[in-house]
Amino acid sequence: MASGSSNDAASPRANPGNQSVTRALSIIELCAATPRTSHEISEILGIHRTTVTRLLAVLSDAAFIRRRADGQYTAGLRLAALGQAALDGYDLRRAMHPLLQDLSDRTGQTVQFAVATGSAVVYVDKIEPPSSIRLDTRVGAEVVEQTAGVAKAILAYLPEDDLDARLAGWQWTRYTPSTLMTPQAYKQRLAETRAQGWAYDEGEYEELSHNIAAPVRDHTGAVIGAVSVTAIRTKVDRAALRAMLPQLLETTSTMTEQLGGRRSVE
Repeated sequence: MASGSSNDAASPRANPGNQSVTRALSIIELCAATPRTSHEISEILGIHRTTVTRLLAVLSDAAFIRRRADGQYTAGLRLAALGQAALDGYDLRRAMHPLLQDLSDRTGQTVQFAVATGSAVVYVDKIEPPSSIRLDTRVGAEVVEQTAGVAKAILAYLPEDDLDARLAGWQWTRYTPSTLMTPQAYKQRLAETRAQGWAYDEGEYEELSHNIAAPVRDHTGAVIGAVSVTAIRTKVDRAALRAMLPQLLETTSTMTEQLGGRRSVE
């Protein structure tokens, strides 16, 4: 890719301050999504390396990002704290928590709730009973969209152009032998999700676990989030997990109804 010098020079009408803020926010979003090197950031954003280095230094000093031992940059502690503070004031999380707790109590499994936030899907609540699996996910963190059931339950309803643009930016990392590795395979899974009304992760991120997920809609009918039920594969097989679908769909239907949407489960 070219050095991006044409993008780096501000036009006479451009506001240098606004341009710096925009670039800094873009860098934060990139590093929060997945660890990046300064070279990768420069290539992706089309910004000169010296500009990227300067912005990385500023953002690191402010703890919005941090430099790992391997030289890659990732989300910093200050960013995580701000994200948690925002979620603590998020009424949707508070309103839906009792329903999620009830679903976890009835199934005995780990339950997660994620919402679509612009260019990402973010976990906003998680309930882990002592007897169920402990997941390497946290409230406020972005979902691994390539594998997660909640992501498939949301992305299945994106407009085709928006979905294609999203998939074009993925790195397609192989986490397990079951990981979907091409846009074609992923879009086929999303078509299956739309047809049956729910999604699944068949050990695509961790072979130890699998899950089922279903979308949550708002008063307009738009999918705004999804709920998943995750279990340990050696303890709960595929048939047993999918036997929990009625409880999952009952929960997401009730959540949709509380958001003013049409109830889909009677």
